[in-house]
Amino acid sequence: MVSVNNIGLNSAVLASLRQTNADLATSQNRIASGLKVASARDNAGVWATATSIRKDIAAQDGMGANIAISKGQADAAYAALTTIADIITKMQTTAGKLVAGANANNVEVQKDISSYQKQMLAAVANAGFQGVNLLAATDASTITTAIGQDNGTPVNMTFSTTQILNVGNTSGTLVGSAYASVSKNTAFDGTSTNDTQAHIDDFTGALSSGLAAVNTYAARVAAYSDSLSKQQDFITKINDIRTTALSSLVDANMEEESAKVQSLQVKQQLAYQALSIGNGAAQNILRLFQ
Repeated sequence: MVSVNNIGLNSAVLASLRQTNADLATSQNRIASGLKVASARDNAGVWATATSIRKDIAAQDGMGANIAISKGQADAAYAALTTIADIITKMQTTAGKLVAGANANNVEVQKDISSYQKQMLAAVANAGFQGVNLLAATDASTITTAIGQDNGTPVNMTFSTTQILNVGNTSGTLVGSAYASVSKNTAFDGTSTNDTQAHIDDFTGALSSGLAAVNTYAARVAAYSDSLSKQQDFITKINDIRTTALSSLVDANMEEESAKVQSLQVKQQLAYQALSIGNGAAQNILRLFQ
């Protein structure tokens, strides 16, 4: 029976069309945002998991930034220590030209030594990074860097600094028995009073002990920097794993969504065609009254 009040075919077609339009809107939103789970409304369980993963990634990024700063401080200190070691080596070569007793040449040697001392002190003073200088702290201190968490408890890496530059001394003397003699010796002036063999031996001995101390501290700083570098690599790998997991949970498959859109558009067109056919059947009633 054909009725003008109720077209049963159209009801079924309209229901299918509404579902097709809803599915089409979903696919278009996924393509636009790149996400198949963009909010809790899409999938509450997956959304909660994704939010937790994003929180972990953000926390690791923050730790990565702290580690990068600490590594920069260590690398700056190591560069300065390497420079100081080179300068002390040159000072040793220069000190080999000193002659005990009255010798005018010692005055020229002293000028070279003074120049090296200024270079060394400048290297220490400029070894800071982000306001921290591992060589010029007022007092030896401990640097603490957060590198992870254990059930919410921070896991820290510590490094005990060695004070090399006495910033409170107006002369900028390197502190410590070995360093002080290297940076501020009693000037060699070419006289037999100051330029004694004992004085020369004391100075060359200070150079040797100073170089050994600098190399020892440089090795500690290098090991500290290497540990931080390894932790950086580890954090990067963990974040890559988390990012991959997050992507598999919430990212839309663009190829799949594109194919789905094309299929839904065909279904939409067919539904409109079916509606047209259904409406046409009702129009045929008019012919009965012609």
